[in-house]
Amino acid sequence: MSTKKKILIIEDQATMRRNLALLLEMEGFEVVTAENGVVGLEAARRERPDVILCDVMMPEMDGYEVLQTLRQDPDFAATPFLF
Repeated sequence: MSTKKKILIIEDQATMRRNLALLLEMEGFEVVTAENGVVGLEAARRERPDVILCDVMMPEMDGYEVLQTLRQDPDFAATPFLF
């Protein structure tokens, strides 16, 4: 079983998403990425991250909608979420 903390990055800009993932991986975190809010919600439910880093302005579903949806789910009510 992995002891690494898992971080989900939800970011629509590919370069930003890739750079953040690389930096966090270099610091020893397990990183999962998603290119928009819809994919991010699916990834959160599948991967159960310890922390979620999320962009605010994204197509399809913005960061506020992602946060609101996750907070309605008891499994994610206390998951740290950073914009």
